[in-house]
Amino acid sequence: MIYIDVSQLSQWLAKGRHLTGIQRLTLNCVVGLHGIVGSDNVRVIIFDSASNGFKAARAEYIISTDKSSAKVCETKMENPVFGPGDQILLTEWIFSERISKALFDLSSRVEAKVFQFVHDCIPLARPDLFRKYLVEDFRRKMGLAVAQADVVLTNSEYSKQDILKFFGNELGEGKEVQVVKLAHEFLACGNPVAAVEPSEVPRLGKLPKALAQRPFVMMVGTLEERKNTQLALKLWRRLQKRHNGAAPVLVLVGSYGWHKLGLLAAVIAGRFFSRSIYHLQNCDDETLSELYRRCQFTIYLSKYEGWGLPVGESMWMGKPVLCSNMTSLPEAGQDLVDYVDPEDSVATFAALERLCFDKDYREAKAANLKRDKLRSVREFAQRLFEALRS
Repeated sequence: MIYIDVSQLSQWLAKGRHLTGIQRLTLNCVVGLHGIVGSDNVRVIIFDSASNGFKAARAEYIISTDKSSAKVCETKMENPVFGPGDQILLTEWIFSERISKALFDLSSRVEAKVFQFVHDCIPLARPDLFRKYLVEDFRRKMGLAVAQADVVLTNSEYSKQDILKFFGNELGEGKEVQVVKLAHEFLACGNPVAAVEPSEVPRLGKLPKALAQRPFVMMVGTLEERKNTQLALKLWRRLQKRHNGAAPVLVLVGSYGWHKLGLLAAVIAGRFFSRSIYHLQNCDDETLSELYRRCQFTIYLSKYEGWGLPVGESMWMGKPVLCSNMTSLPEAGQDLVDYVDPEDSVATFAALERLCFDKDYREAKAANLKRDKLRSVREFAQRLFEALRS
């Protein structure tokens, strides 16, 4: 039996929140493994505050048939019984001391093998981008998680090297770090999403009226320094000035990080770019899929990533990407996207300008994004299953 911890995901969905990166990955693990091994061979486990332990349920507890918002479903909860042939997959980053302690207690007394998915080591690699207490908290809790796991999984070769660098002592001798690269496929709340065909006119559906008749470019991710949101806004200001306002709208999809940059605050206040910047928070999957279908291309200028889910999602939806060449991102984008060094603002602007105004080039890049070159959630789950069974 494969047990997947969904404690954070279930709490997230119970509050009516829409999926973000880690929640989407956890759901993809459940959906993908459910498809590979069947309903009788996979369970989800959820932290139970009343017993200070874990309850188990069938995977259907967390798999939704609702295409607009994921949800948890009513189902029978049981006390899990872990055996020596079972695997426990931990995919979520847990800040809760109670859940962390419960996971540690669980892993120390059960015979099942524990697999810890480490998404990145960004707080240690770039502590300048985080509050000091978050860096210290990450170092302590992730060190404990790595130490208690039998096998550590990660999503890219780049992240593997970071894990070896920062947690070599906790790993000890002989403990594996296996790379399971994430899917490019975009599932909307666990449901497949079709890309728009060239002959189709995408329905407007839930898109804001401000975007109904205007071409736009999209940037998905938290609005923060690490994601390089400020660079994108500065480039857009220059682009609009150079082309007398003829550039597409830039649509920022994501919530604010722990600090708001001055330029971002100005955008929200409406002092700049009132017609050329649009910010969308709390975006559900149905709206996000429509945005992918209708945008001209996407940009992702991040300074540091463990993988880069929006890069793969854009490619899967047939949309070109202007992508940072930093850290793990070339593993996500392969040779199918345009790479730039975000530290070189001149070259980045030139690449952005070309994708905005050279329609033939943009369409050629889109035509090259065939799904058979990309990784589906099922293919990701198959590789994950092989890692769990190895």
